Amino acid sequence: TISEYVETHLVSQAKTLLSTTALTVKQIAQAAGFDHANSFSRTFRRASGMTPLQYRQHKAGKTSKPR
Repeated sequence: TISEYVETHLVSQAKTLLSTTALTVKQIAQAAGFDHANSFSRTFRRASGMTPLQYRQHKAGKTSKPR
């Protein structure tokens, strides 16, 4: 659906920002168009299987593997 496409696109943008910038999760949520970091985190987790912080740590090599 269109909403799934939009969600996938926003999460993809967020993944890029999480792995290439030092922006906070709240700043990334706002950049992705979310009003609240909590709703962004729920959406991100649903789409990727991990929280934004877990994703950032994984990309930085601080965790062994994603769930």
